[in-house]
Amino acid sequence: MLHAIRTSHHQLQEGLLIGRATKIPEGEFRHVVFAGMGGSSIAASLIKEYVREEVSIDIIQDYEVPNGMLTDGTLFVAFSYSGNTEETIRALQQVHLLQRIPIVVVAHGGELEQIAKDCSFPFYRLPQTEHPRCGIGSGLGVLLGIMEQTGLIPDQESIVANTVLFMENSIKGFEEEAKLLAKKLENRVPIFYASTQMQAQARLFKIHMNENAKVQSFYGAFPEVNHNEMVGYTKMIMKPVIVYLRSKYDIARIQERMDVMRELLTEECDIPFVELHVEGNSWLEEIYYTLVQAYFSSYYLAEHYGVDPKPLKLVDTFKTRLKSGK
Repeated sequence: MLHAIRTSHHQLQEGLLIGRATKIPEGEFRHVVFAGMGGSSIAASLIKEYVREEVSIDIIQDYEVPNGMLTDGTLFVAFSYSGNTEETIRALQQVHLLQRIPIVVVAHGGELEQIAKDCSFPFYRLPQTEHPRCGIGSGLGVLLGIMEQTGLIPDQESIVANTVLFMENSIKGFEEEAKLLAKKLENRVPIFYASTQMQAQARLFKIHMNENAKVQSFYGAFPEVNHNEMVGYTKMIMKPVIVYLRSKYDIARIQERMDVMRELLTEECDIPFVELHVEGNSWLEEIYYTLVQAYFSSYYLAEHYGVDPKPLKLVDTFKTRLKSGK
């Protein structure tokens, strides 16, 4: 798994080529709906965060797509590494029945590939990886290539190349930073906070702590956390450590809120804080920085606890029981 993490930035360029290689249906696109779960939804969430308010994007993590989302000018993207995610398959089938929304499919294989073949949907094959959760970079690249084709974002070749070079030059240092971060998270429940514009990155950390380190972890976003969640620290029933993801793109008022909450919870609740100042010269570089920090820190936290980060035993058992009807 470590090798996959250390080389994960190369996935971005490979994915971009895949996303460009197959043409999307013709149309005047104004809106994109992504359907995906787990790591697939994370890739879509990071794309939404990357393009910000410039492009209308919705993400479905459920069995059904609200009909109000499926308007003229919408492209529907079904995304699942395995190609067998039942929620994504069901959502795809629903949209297909409408016979009016262009559809593309992104997967490594599975049932989604067969549906794409049977229905002549453009199909984008994700590269094979031993650990799909370490393949988010490929998904990001593919989705960028598809988004280029819609005309909703400009050519991404230069910014992707710069991001890969940035990671290539920095990956060893980032791994050492992540080891230090993991040390600060030991024997506590990590809770990640960021601005609303970065909440997909906070969620990314939370998911990798769950999947790789096998620990409870949560995330939230400013300013909403100041209106409810921070009150929950009044009566402590766990041992949290709060991790701030700070970006140079955070507006001043968000920075002030983060400072005041840290001061208040340190004084009143004796909660330890860790600050991660996100590095990068562009929004895409910042996204990739947090991605590898989440990979590395969760891996080394798993090492501390003596657990194998690779298997997802509870998820596999759950799927088996769900399939058998038990």
